[in-house]
Amino acid sequence: MISAVYAGMKARRQGQIMIISSGAGLIGLHGYTAYCASKSALVGFAEALRVESRWHGIDVSICFPPDTDTPQLADELKLRPAEAVAMIGRAGLWSSEAVARRIVRALDRRQAEIFFTPTLYLLARFGGVAKPWIYRWFHRSWRR
Repeated sequence: MISAVYAGMKARRQGQIMIISSGAGLIGLHGYTAYCASKSALVGFAEALRVESRWHGIDVSICFPPDTDTPQLADELKLRPAEAVAMIGRAGLWSSEAVARRIVRALDRRQAEIFFTPTLYLLARFGGVAKPWIYRWFHRSWRR
């Protein structure tokens, strides 16, 4: 989709691109291997595109919404592994309207990154240090 609009934005020397990742793009979750990988890849894509597009007047943002109340999530929750439930904890369920409002507000402010919870913000900023401890805690508590 981005490639369909990028050339026009470049020619106009202006534009905004919002990439929708997920909280799962910040940490590996049991049972979500492919999903986490694809959402993590969006982080690198957004960073590289942001560097490239800045010279052309194009802003690139990425957001990390938590679970969003949609029919897709309702179906997914029926199959979510207990290990993922334990790791995700009570991150909270957001309405699709609240997620959309937050994204629009972030675009208006030209924010590069949008985090919907303090936990996701901290995970993005300190995940490199925190994730080994998080995984250790998870594996120890899950064995019990």
